[in-house]
Amino acid sequence: MTPPKRAGLGLLRAFDQVRYGDANILNLRESLPTASDAARRAETWVRQKQVEGVSEVLIITGRGNNSEGGISPVREAVARTIASLRRRNVIERYEEHTPGSFSLSLAPITAMIDAPRRRREREAPETTT
Repeated sequence: MTPPKRAGLGLLRAFDQVRYGDANILNLRESLPTASDAARRAETWVRQKQVEGVSEVLIITGRGNNSEGGISPVREAVARTIASLRRRNVIERYEEHTPGSFSLSLAPITAMIDAPRRRREREAPETTT
């Protein structure tokens, strides 16, 4: 028999799949990327979903329970990326969906085009590997 806590998680995941759809959920937790890779993947994916006209998406980062100090560097990097995208009118609204995920409402593409240019936003330096 499935423990009650595990059964509840399965039910919540099912609700998320109904609400967002499989194509509108980015699960970074499964692939265990580095923080910079996760931020880059999240930004690219969110921008693509905005162009596709999707109104709401879910990004799963994980809580960081196994990370040093219990704080997920992936979650922190994605949170910074989300805040930056919000300032640039890519994201209309965002909130913590669960302790390991973010729910985003995407702005229409015209909101990003009509946004005034910001001077404080810096481009991330390119790294060579």
